[in-house]
Amino acid sequence: MYKLLLYLGNRLLEMIHENIDRGIAPDTGEPYQYTQEEFFRPFDPDLYKKLKKAGEIGKSVIVRTNKEGKESFLVKDYGRFKEVIYGHRKFLVATGAMLQNMQITRIDPATGEVAIGFPDPEQEQKAYWLNVAGAGRSRRLWRFLGITREQEEQLAKEIEQLPDNLLPKDWYEFPKLPLRNP
Repeated sequence: MYKLLLYLGNRLLEMIHENIDRGIAPDTGEPYQYTQEEFFRPFDPDLYKKLKKAGEIGKSVIVRTNKEGKESFLVKDYGRFKEVIYGHRKFLVATGAMLQNMQITRIDPATGEVAIGFPDPEQEQKAYWLNVAGAGRSRRLWRFLGITREQEEQLAKEIEQLPDNLLPKDWYEFPKLPLRNP
């Protein structure tokens, strides 16, 4: 049973990463989209240098000064801003630390459960804000912990094709794994 659950956990991780790479939400199958709304971000001299070098000051980012003389960035195109700052437009990836930390955290053959989580509390907190509570001022959800219905069906077909030595005799009696977000 342990081997089967290990296989399932690893396939789930692969499928979650596939969805992120494709830029789709597993609960809806819809593509992720960066906000199209302008927003303010604190001024940072190092970011300013990077944005200026890329020719983005005045285009995707405008520098604003308030009454007290304090500067901030008005981000007009977040996708382009992210591309300049991080070198890519990948969804849910800034440094990659959170997704690299995602792994199987528990396998319980007695209950047929596999837990996928984040051993690093900082990365776990990021995942919570993105997937459960919402990120940013709008509290936008970026649900990524789950797989699509098509992937769930694909996984069921894969299980049927597994060698008998991986499957316990009563594997089909275990409760259905919660593979999608509620």
